[in-house]
Order: sequence, then structure tokens, then C-alpha cells
Amino acid sequence: MVVTITHMGYIKRTAADNYRLQRRGGQGVQGLTTREEDYVEHLLATSTHDWLYIFTNQGRVHRLRCYNIPEAGRAARGSNLINLIQLEQGEKVQAVITHPNVPLEADDPRFLVLATRQGYIKRTPLHEYSNLRNSGLKAIILREGDELISAQHCETGDDIIIATHDGMGIRFPADKVRPQHRASMGVRGIRLREGDYAVDMVVAIPGHDLLLVTENGLGKRTDYDLFRVAGRGGLGVRTLRVTEKTGKVAAVKMADDSHELLMIASDGTLLRTPVSAVSQQGRAASGVIIMRLREDVKVVAVAVTEGEGESDEPLPVFEVSEDEDFAAPPEEPEDDDYPEEIEDEPEEDSGEEEE
Repeated sequence: MVVTITHMGYIKRTAADNYRLQRRGGQGVQGLTTREEDYVEHLLATSTHDWLYIFTNQGRVHRLRCYNIPEAGRAARGSNLINLIQLEQGEKVQAVITHPNVPLEADDPRFLVLATRQGYIKRTPLHEYSNLRNSGLKAIILREGDELISAQHCETGDDIIIATHDGMGIRFPADKVRPQHRASMGVRGIRLREGDYAVDMVVAIPGHDLLLVTENGLGKRTDYDLFRVAGRGGLGVRTLRVTEKTGKVAAVKMADDSHELLMIASDGTLLRTPVSAVSQQGRAASGVIIMRLREDVKVVAVAVTEGEGESDEPLPVFEVSEDEDFAAPPEEPEDDDYPEEIEDEPEEDSGEEEE
């Protein structure tokens, strides 16, 4: 199933086979009909019995079964999320992850990692999210002006990669982020330059590539081993050569040749294409055209799904010009030196779990 959530809080689930497979460089198909001021913000692939953990801009988490989401057609807008979970005034969805329908035990070795727009990160034992009230629970305490951008599962020994809007990124061991209880603030994950902010976080998966997608529909695959392991809290290195034509980084995912890429633009258009069609390039390259966008349209949501094979429908062929503006530069720019690891800021854990 494909689940979509819009900026104005409409949610629906749709069978993945409603979106035919296309080649890289396609224009996509109409994914849903939205109001003029609405657009899709969250797109994920899941199964009917999985749990959806829904994280909001106010640092709260709600839990919802996929089969409780009303099913709708490809072009339907969906149902209002307020009818399914209890959202407070001004609260909106910021991150969504899926979890299989299995009990969470106290000895579960997995963690839940949360990252914020200001570059902070928090690692919490997964079992602390086993009992969620209908009104939700506090998942992280946010600093003033900060908001949640990503939530991922991880285990001891994993590496975490945080990417920024201006094309920077850092890789560091998850063990560098000490475990904290659910209602805490986290520690610094990446140091940001003025005007930059974190856009996504992923947990490195062996055998997978780092898939980067820009706001203007370009993308590339890069071996994550090209990002050296560093200390938490550094400036990072370049992940993508950002230009006016590429646009800035919109999303970062982990994927391999068996996966498919789903992209939704701000006008509601959706593109489904094999990840194998996306070129594998160096760390500082700008990528190739994945989705052709109309003027003033941007990529707003990206998801990676398990491949389902080729469609029986004929695939459109597009002549994609490998313009020199999109090619990798002859020599990659020198990396920024990693600063010494920044000491953790004092934790401002609240004594109260909830009001």
C-alpha cells in the first residue's frame, strides 16, 4: 500500500499497483487532487497490518494501523487526519515511520532515532514507544524555533547520515548518540552554516546506496562509503553540487537496484520509477533528471518501495540530455575539515512525561 498525507492534513491509502512504472525522466501521472493551496508532504510504502508512528511538529507521536486509514483512488484527496488521531491546535505531521505488527519487548535491541531541523538528534529505546495513548505521547522536547524532520529505526553499530538543504552531510556512528529517555532534547548531530538547515536523516544499510533527490527533480545514487565516518557535531562534507538548475536537496533515502522510487510534486503529480534507472555518481556530482517538472513546481515528497517488477503498460521514452551543468565536475571540491567534536549541550529533560 502507498500512504499519502497532505500539508492540510488529508490522509489516504492506495494500492501501489495503481501507479504504473515509468522510465527516469518521465512526467509522472496525476497522484491526487488537492486544493490549490494543498500538497502532499508525506509519502510511504507499507503493508495493511503495519503500525504507522506519526510524529508532529510539536514533538508528539501518535500510532495508527494502516488498515484503519480509509482506502481511496489514485486521484482522491483522502480523509481528514483529525478523524483518525487527536491533533492539538496548530499541530501538523512532520515525520511518519512504519513498524511491523509485533510486540515491543523491554529487551528489544532496536532504537528510534529522531532528527530536527536545527541539526539535533536523539536516540531512544524502541520499547519506550510501546504504549501510546489515543492523545499521543511526547517523543522529543524541542528547542525554540526547532521542529522534527525525520524518524528512523536503528541498532547498535549502525551509522547515521544527516543531509542539509544546501547539499552538505555528515556520517557518524549511532553509538556516538547516547541513549536517552523519551521526553528529552537530544544532542547536536551536525553543525549548520548560516541559512542552512537539515532536511533528512537516514541509517546506512550495507549494500545500499545513498539516494539524493533535489527540489527540481534531479537525483543520483552515491556509495555511502564515500562519506567518511566522522565525529558527531561536525560541519560535514558535500553530498551534492547544488546549482540553480538542480535546486536544493529535498530528500535523502537508502536504496538499491531492487527498489522503486516514488516522487510527488507540489502540483500533485506522482512519478514511480526503478531506482536502477538513477545513475550512480560521485559525492559532489549534481545528478540526472528523474522527474520533469513544470515551472514553479517542486518535489515535495519522496519514498522508496520494494520493486514489483515491470508493468505491462508500454513505458514512455524520453530523450534526456546529459547537460554539462548536471555532470560531475572534473575534480571534487575539497571537503570542509571536520571540527573537533562539540560537547553535548546540557540536557533540559522535563520531569513530567505529559501534561
